[in-house]
Amino acid sequence: MKKIIIVLFAVIILLSFSSCADENAIYTIKDALKISAWVLNENIDANGYWTNDESTALIVGHGYWTENSTGRIITTDDDDVFVLDRLKLNEARIMAPLSYFTMSNINIFIEFDGIIGVEADKKYIQLAYLDENFNAPEGGIYGNFKYPLAVYANVCPKDEYTVGTHLKRSTAHVGKEYYLDVNAYDFGNEESPVIRARLKLAVIEDKGITLDEKDNIFGIPYDKQSRFLSIELVSYEYSDRYRLIDEMLWDEDD
Repeated sequence: MKKIIIVLFAVIILLSFSSCADENAIYTIKDALKISAWVLNENIDANGYWTNDESTALIVGHGYWTENSTGRIITTDDDDVFVLDRLKLNEARIMAPLSYFTMSNINIFIEFDGIIGVEADKKYIQLAYLDENFNAPEGGIYGNFKYPLAVYANVCPKDEYTVGTHLKRSTAHVGKEYYLDVNAYDFGNEESPVIRARLKLAVIEDKGITLDEKDNIFGIPYDKQSRFLSIELVSYEYSDRYRLIDEMLWDEDD
């Protein structure tokens, strides 16, 4: 009973200092910011490789995944090889290959009941955005941005092998890492984030790449080529006013 009284007292104090906080926010803050990406289905063995189906090259995104461990071949006709899945903290996932379903760059879907801010080091990442219907803003917007409610962050990793503004096939050295910061703001307050999250993108080995002359695109060395990156939500932190309430509400020691 004493603990309940303390919690209620703390809630009243915090709400009196913040016109943006509400009862729902207190209980849903851990689930408020949703970040999803096109990743390999969890039901498919990641120990394998992706091959585009040249016989149906006009069908964008068509191809198949071969599991090394079982030899099982999974086609996009039979099953969803890559799915739009919500990311979990500290769980790395394999992203769909570049150019999959016209996604020459990486598209990360972000949802929040407020303002979404996305930032990256422009030296290493070209950043743009699309709305939830995959429509680009008029005139095109490049660089860090803020957008309400739901948005696709369109990410183009850059390095010495990037040609022009579009990244069609190759990314960078295998093992190279990129970082993306996502901030969530209450409407009416775009100065202090309610939630801060960070994503790590890492170039991983492309086990299904064909090493012949035609694949040496733009003179990029074979050992630098990869259609694949992993993505991981490496941090998810919320503001002090919610953290204090959360610690008292979810204290597992009592």
